[in-house]
Amino acid sequence: MADPFVEQLKRLCREESVRSKWVLLPNQSLRWTLGERLLHEGCDWVNLRLVTPLQLATEVAAPRLLDEGINPCPETLGPSLLQNLLLGLQPSTSYFRPLILQPGMAEALWRTLNEFRMAGLRSRDLARLPKGAKRAELAALFSAYEAYLAEEHLADRAQILAKNCPPPEPPVAAEPLHSVEQPDGQFLAHPVEASGLRPLAYDPAISEQDLVLVYPYHSWSPLELAWLSRLPGQLLLPETALQVPAGLAGWWERQVKGSEPGSRQFFCAVRRCDEIDEIVRRLAEESIPLDQVEIAAPLEDLGLVRDRLAAHGLGCSFEAGLPILTTRPGQLLDGVITWLDRGATAFHLRELLACDLLRARPDSHTAVKLLESAQVRWGRETYHPQLDSLAALSQQRLEREPNQSSTLAQLIQDIAELKSWLRQLFRRLPPADEKGHIRPEVWLQGLQETLRLDFQPNSAAEGQARQTLLQTLEELKMLPRQGWQPTLLLALLRQRLQGQRALASRPRPGQIHVCAPESSGLSGRHHSFWVGLEEGRMLQQAAQDCVLSDSERQQLHPGLTLSGQLSAQRLFQWRERLATSTGTLTLSYAQRDMTGDQEQMPSWLFLELVREQQPEIDNYQKLEHWLGKACGKDSRTCTELFPSLLRGVEAEKQRQSPQFTSFDGFVPSAAGLWDPRRTGQPISVSRLKTLATCPFQVFLENALGLQKPPAPLPEADTWLDSATRGTLLHEIYAAYHRYLRSRNWTPQAERDRAHLFQLLEKQLELVRKSLPAPSVALEKAERGSLKKELEHFLRLESQSGRRPIGLEVPFGMGPDTHEVLAQVHPVQLELGTSTLPLRGRIDRIDQLDDGYAVVDYKTGRELYTGKRNATYDRGRLLQHAIYSLVVEKMLQAPGRVMQSSYYFPTTAAARPWVHYGYPDRADLQRVLELVLEPLLTGVFVHTHEPDKDCRFCDYQAACEAHSHQLKPDGLLDGRRRLLEEL
Repeated sequence: MADPFVEQLKRLCREESVRSKWVLLPNQSLRWTLGERLLHEGCDWVNLRLVTPLQLATEVAAPRLLDEGINPCPETLGPSLLQNLLLGLQPSTSYFRPLILQPGMAEALWRTLNEFRMAGLRSRDLARLPKGAKRAELAALFSAYEAYLAEEHLADRAQILAKNCPPPEPPVAAEPLHSVEQPDGQFLAHPVEASGLRPLAYDPAISEQDLVLVYPYHSWSPLELAWLSRLPGQLLLPETALQVPAGLAGWWERQVKGSEPGSRQFFCAVRRCDEIDEIVRRLAEESIPLDQVEIAAPLEDLGLVRDRLAAHGLGCSFEAGLPILTTRPGQLLDGVITWLDRGATAFHLRELLACDLLRARPDSHTAVKLLESAQVRWGRETYHPQLDSLAALSQQRLEREPNQSSTLAQLIQDIAELKSWLRQLFRRLPPADEKGHIRPEVWLQGLQETLRLDFQPNSAAEGQARQTLLQTLEELKMLPRQGWQPTLLLALLRQRLQGQRALASRPRPGQIHVCAPESSGLSGRHHSFWVGLEEGRMLQQAAQDCVLSDSERQQLHPGLTLSGQLSAQRLFQWRERLATSTGTLTLSYAQRDMTGDQEQMPSWLFLELVREQQPEIDNYQKLEHWLGKACGKDSRTCTELFPSLLRGVEAEKQRQSPQFTSFDGFVPSAAGLWDPRRTGQPISVSRLKTLATCPFQVFLENALGLQKPPAPLPEADTWLDSATRGTLLHEIYAAYHRYLRSRNWTPQAERDRAHLFQLLEKQLELVRKSLPAPSVALEKAERGSLKKELEHFLRLESQSGRRPIGLEVPFGMGPDTHEVLAQVHPVQLELGTSTLPLRGRIDRIDQLDDGYAVVDYKTGRELYTGKRNATYDRGRLLQHAIYSLVVEKMLQAPGRVMQSSYYFPTTAAARPWVHYGYPDRADLQRVLELVLEPLLTGVFVHTHEPDKDCRFCDYQAACEAHSHQLKPDGLLDGRRRLLEEL
């Protein structure tokens, strides 16, 4: 049936075309919706003004407000303002204060305060409540709010309405206007009828000859009712136009409960996304124009509705807008808040850049790669030192690798641009001062600049969402500006984002309109769909307000809404929308939640509506049988729906077969492409070890270009990981022996202890620049542990009698100013008819009585080899042999390298030394040829010991060696056997 309120508007536009007509609506979204509906239904209108009471009251009271120097207070500022005011109260009042940072608490306080003031109450009226901490804190908070408005010369909604109408005395009881349980005559806003029309004391926007119509399907507050009662003009109540003497309650009895159901359809789907897909299918099947379609959905499903419609290429408009966190600008601001809250870690910044939310210079993708390459892991003070180190290393490579000059020069330029961009970002959001405080307006301005300069909208909608956020941040600058703790401001911003909405719109031509169920049908579209009609999600039992209970509300004012009235009001709104719907209405529900784990039942309202058409369906079993098969159980396979997955299915099939295929690493076309014996590119011993352990990993890196996952976020209860700790000790060992070498001293424990500890402090200071300690206690404990390690090292060195002549000696790594033995160019190792170019760094070269010894520091417990006495351990233990030959070339002393050792100068070591003699060249050549064979043949096999080798591999997701399903391969058995023997 037709909506009686809309029909009355049409009649007024036809019969009173000349007179000014005012329609008071509860919210802004109804203004365009109703106005356009009249036009679409052939009702031309002029001088029809659809306004909200606040809009009209502000217009009327504007002269007086200007005279008094008062500005309207943004309503969206309320929760943030109350949170700040509550935290600024004396700690002696503590009831809501401990909970204010919890999600939703500030919003609950604001709703209660707003309703409290709209009832005409003020902080002094709280004296009607029993004494206690709760009353005291609420009175202090509400008084602080009133004082803030007075100090800042602001007026909220209640004050603007009160400027035109003093609060009624005594307060008038305001029963729920639309509860279906109310008797006849309670449907209308009776205080408006009873109070009569009294003109205002100054020239209003509404004249005596104007017509005034009040939206009837809303529960107006007592202050709004009192304000409405003073409006001049002719007030038209809905029954005047409908000519229903008994009022709309009688109309409800006849039309809503006794009407014949209109054109309704029903279906069920497996999940919510299947509901939307079924709607799209029906629209396409029946060739329904999109601008004749409306979808009513709960607020929490709006993001899903948008995503599914966008997946089908359909545009949509949203009556109430979308949660701002579902938009890219909202996600960016939320990510920046998280980044600041977590100490500005590089981990969170990389996430923003990788998701293309934050636009960096030179570009986001390059910025991510540079931050990973520089190993930036912690807060803002660590970015530039690490990037400087990366730039210095790149400059060294540029000097020794002129053939890579263009690439390295571009890399150095990119680092400089990234550093410049980071400086601007940190300048916008400066750290806290020595008291731990920040200026909120500075951070708010910095966030605005970040949204303007470092975010690229991909659509006009994203531009609108960004503008909404910029306005929100601008409003927050009105908060008190005393020193804030960063965590407080960030918590306030995060809470504000959680309730923020954007992209609210009237029904757009050529787009599906999405609205709340209580607004369904108001747009006048001929095809409406209601989704989400599951039990437990609709008409949930309203809980009592967490700020003021029902009993306290009754003590304060009879017009304050009670918990039981909320459900009744919403039920009335839904029934009224169902009764006045025109065209086709389709209702649906989902059998399972989005995760697919929880079964869902249709709501009782869904069953009731079905029974209006099918009275014989009196239980849920019959309902399920009548509805039939749920939509969404598509019989097509995944590969039919997504053809691009066919290649992945084929790859999986080949990998599971007994043959060694290209999907397992058999790539003959890559033979020789990365073999250093052919390319002349130097290779390191660690790379040889990887090649001996798992050739497939080398293939993933070289051929497919896979990169390791980014460094994880450092844990809050740890500081130095094993790699950082090992590097720190290596630096101290080298610096200590260089100090002794410069003085021609030998190690002495008592003399050198203080100097060794000084070196420790120096290295810790360098580490803190790139990796700050999470706490003073953790740093103290780490320092004590390192001192014990250095004490142990000093005792071993005092007893060894060795004399180092080379420390951290590089070869093939460019020039080095510390070591005279350093080799700028790679060392060429002869392997029969070919040579193997090598590069690396030797920890230490000792001079013995009869020659030289190579020493490699190990900070672990022992050598983890397959066999205890293994010489080469299947190619995984090559360093001692290769470095012996390298040092022999460095010193030009054939046969003088007598020993190569692994040195364990730590307290946890099983034994301090593991010695090896001069290597057998023939055996080493055979091992290296076997290790390099995959590069020569293009056969990149997985490791055959996944239990050991895959535990810490960064590429587990890209292979199946760790799945214990290794296939036998005759091509590799011989290689494995030879490596085992060696």
